[in-house]
Amino acid sequence: LIGRKAEMTQLSEAIENLSQGKGSVYSIIGAAGTGKSRLVDEFKARLDLDNIQWREGNSFAYAQNIPYFPLIDLISKAIQINEGDSPETVKEKLESSLEVLIGEKQDIAPYIGSLYSLDYPEIDEVSPEFWKAELRKAILMVLSALAQKAPTVVCLEDLHWADPSTLELVHFLLTEIRHP
Repeated sequence: LIGRKAEMTQLSEAIENLSQGKGSVYSIIGAAGTGKSRLVDEFKARLDLDNIQWREGNSFAYAQNIPYFPLIDLISKAIQINEGDSPETVKEKLESSLEVLIGEKQDIAPYIGSLYSLDYPEIDEVSPEFWKAELRKAILMVLSALAQKAPTVVCLEDLHWADPSTLELVHFLLTEIRHP
């Protein structure tokens, strides 16, 4: 990795701060082909992933009209939901993972499950505004629970492809999350 010493130093300092309980936010911005993903890959390769959690979600051009796609990708990777999993398998993985992560508080499962088009009759009649507010709370709860287990890096790649709902949710999370 040539010519990225300053950026790598900043990211390494962020990890030192993270291990001391101080979180931060970094945006890596640049023209296509300038090595942004390579920088992230090199940074991740230098981390001690036994002591730091790496959670990643990607945006793609083909998914820019799918609300919350980077978040769905992040959750899928975190709880090992695979593309070919049946809805029943997805629901089982989601609910069991939430129980392990958060405990018996399963009232968030319908909101996260709805991102996967899972059927939860208890939220069929809720208003879109209420659903959105509850989804925000659910995602905040999940990310907070993850961050309480170990210092956590959340990497959202290619956000320029993300839909407006994702960007709004990311903004909310950045202002509300209280764990490094």
